[in-house]
Amino acid sequence: MAGFDQIIGHTDVVEHLKNAMKMDKVSHAYIFNGEKGCGKKTLAREFARALQCQGDGEKPCGMCQSCRQAEGHNQPDIIEVIHDKPNTIGVDDIREQVVADVQVRPYSSPYKVYIIPGMWLGHNIWGGNEAGRITATVVAFTINYACYFSVIFRGGIEGIPAGQREAGQVLGMTRSQIFFKITLLQMVKRVVPPMSNEIITLVKDTSLARIIAAQELTQRGYSFMKSAGLVWPLFYTGLFYLIFVGVLTLLFNYIEKRLDYFR
Repeated sequence: MAGFDQIIGHTDVVEHLKNAMKMDKVSHAYIFNGEKGCGKKTLAREFARALQCQGDGEKPCGMCQSCRQAEGHNQPDIIEVIHDKPNTIGVDDIREQVVADVQVRPYSSPYKVYIIPGMWLGHNIWGGNEAGRITATVVAFTINYACYFSVIFRGGIEGIPAGQREAGQVLGMTRSQIFFKITLLQMVKRVVPPMSNEIITLVKDTSLARIIAAQELTQRGYSFMKSAGLVWPLFYTGLFYLIFVGVLTLLFNYIEKRLDYFR
């Protein structure tokens, strides 16, 4: 297969994806939006092949083992979400095929790529209205930050010295008692700082919803500026984010101090 060369049109999008790989600034989630048959799934598959390509030079090379596996749809680190119910991907499908699998390390590739189709049998599961765009935004942010949080939780649990669990076993504690009375208490304290950082980042990232024309706060500010030439709505949008993030920072600092029970 010819890789990105087979993509007809979408020149700007292809160049953006290539530059992201070249500069090692690949985002954790991408939404390909467009009419039926415009090549969204083809572009997503080629991007996934390029990310997992093991060859040198132009990616995807089409010659390495990963590219050949992806061409045969049996690359273990490229997962296309499927569903049983007609015309829709349910919450259970995301939980079983994405959330339950995302904590497993990649088998042979640098990434794990999940392709979640928004179009199935000619039906757009997100819908073409404002509510559909908001739903797509929520799903994208949920999957994106679930990856971060799962790693944070795993690191917090694995960071507890094994000797403490062994001491609990010597004292005759059950596994559940060891987890809830020893591991969990210390894990919560350790994960609060990185979790607070990701939550604050999530608040700021919600402004990206304007990319798919979701009418969020920043989009409304831009609309006022373009339609009426008013700059102050956009200024107050930034001020709102500043105040909101400041309140969250003070709140998480307070929580960290309250959890400072181990010295």
